[in-house]
Formats: sequence, structure tokens, C-alpha cells
Amino acid sequence: MRHRGELAGIYVAPEYQRSGIARPLVQATIAAARDAGVVSLRLTVNTRNVRAEQFYRTLGFRSYGVDKRMALIGGVYHDATMMGLELD
Repeated sequence: MRHRGELAGIYVAPEYQRSGIARPLVQATIAAARDAGVVSLRLTVNTRNVRAEQFYRTLGFRSYGVDKRMALIGGVYHDATMMGLELD
């Protein structure tokens, strides 16, 4: 059965950010999803995390909307950019 998958989240500790560690991890996830018959991947990125959104764009993800007030962090609501990658 072919279906859609969701990349629930990835966090890179500050001391490893910009080290290149995230790219092979996400690429391996994309490859595993494709091998499993997943036809599209979805994820959300906090709209304040511009670097993360740019990173996912370099891997082929495209934004398709905004999830308003997706998270309440420290008493402040945050929106999330919804992104997707078609694998077929």
C-alpha cells in the first residue's frame, strides 16, 4: 500500500548545528520512506525557524500552507509552515 508519511521532527543540538549532520539523516529518512512505498512526506517547521525551512527546501520540500497557532511555547503562540515532498 502506498501512502503518505510524516517527518515528526528532528533536533540537532546547538553544538552540532551547521556541522552537516542533519542532511544525511534526513536523506536516509527520505530514502527509507521511498523504499517503503511512501509517495509523499509532510512536516511542519516553526515559522520563526527560517534556517530549518531553508534546509528542507534544499532537500526538495515545498511549503503548502501555514498552521496558525500550532504551538504554545512560553506563553506565546507560534505558527508553523507546512511542507511536503512528493516521492513518486
